[in-house]
Amino acid sequence: GLKMTLSNCVKCCNLYKAPVLIYKHESDINKLEQRNHLFFFGKFYDFKRDEFSKIPIQKDENGFRFHGKRFICPENSFYYVNKSCTQMYFCKNSEQYQLNPFLMGIGAYSLHINADNQVLMTGLYM
Repeated sequence: GLKMTLSNCVKCCNLYKAPVLIYKHESDINKLEQRNHLFFFGKFYDFKRDEFSKIPIQKDENGFRFHGKRFICPENSFYYVNKSCTQMYFCKNSEQYQLNPFLMGIGAYSLHINADNQVLMTGLYM
């Protein structure tokens, strides 16, 4: 499930010392915890708190938008890291779609937009 996917991703990316992961719903994150590094996973259009939506991607009904282009297919997903590297997003449009972080084309760029784990767009967007 979700915890295994995230745990495997963190272990793969950090070979020396894995961080402690605490799993919370966005509504359970308090002001003090917002200063920590946050890893968002799920359907971006379902996020309720505006402070977690201040990124180049905008929410859209059943999906997301980037520079006016809509991504509303169930297999659309994105990866984004903010400028200070304190917030990371692995977001998808459907609970049925199994997001594979290892196939998303994650690399030096802060944004990757995907369809069925194939990169559609990538670049530096802060």
